[in-house]
Amino acid sequence: GRHFISTGVTDGDDEFPLVPGTRIDLSFVDGLQAQAGCNQLFATYSLDGDRIVVGGVGGTEMGCEPPLMAQDQWLSAFLSSGPTYALDGNDLTLTSGDVVITLADREVAEPDQPLTNITWGLTSIITGDAVSSVPVGIVASLLFNDDGTVDVQFGCNSGGGSYVVDGDGITFSDLIQTRMACDGAAGQVEQAVAGVLSADDVTFVIDGSTLTLMAGQDGLQYSAAMDMPMRDL
Repeated sequence: GRHFISTGVTDGDDEFPLVPGTRIDLSFVDGLQAQAGCNQLFATYSLDGDRIVVGGVGGTEMGCEPPLMAQDQWLSAFLSSGPTYALDGNDLTLTSGDVVITLADREVAEPDQPLTNITWGLTSIITGDAVSSVPVGIVASLLFNDDGTVDVQFGCNSGGGSYVVDGDGITFSDLIQTRMACDGAAGQVEQAVAGVLSADDVTFVIDGSTLTLMAGQDGLQYSAAMDMPMRDL
């Protein structure tokens, strides 16, 4: 019935580096659900003394960059090995061989962020079953204001408009932007952002410090980054 996020991973006496910008996410609600930066893994589990016995690991089949796919496979193998666990209040430790994963209760370590007054920086673009990272050096962000306006950095051009929230739905309107010519990766990011924000049916969910917008099979995933600069019109 609890949800944990990783605070560190070691292999023997050495730090085990995760792919930059990722963490391990484990939920023990309705079975075991896990994520390490790409696909959502799910399995059955039971407790045998101080061991977690995991069976039938499956997952979504999104295509991600090779380091993320390898990290998914590593986590699946770790969980399937039957790690031992130790729970101390809000801190959970999993151990398999020399590998130790330390985690903290997500609700304590990272409560859900509010939608407004936070600059959300784009980290991933979702297209069907594929997830791609935003290229280094390209800034795309959203800042929702309490007055119903939104500031948008599209990836090349900047602009803004209005938004209305209705349950888990969000509608953007009156979007305007500068008109610089955008080629290459910046233009591709801008096209993806504009496509989602201009869609008729957009849903959103905030999970800790992650905001996901979905328009059908296309989506945008943002991370809370309060110090990320916005560009003026």
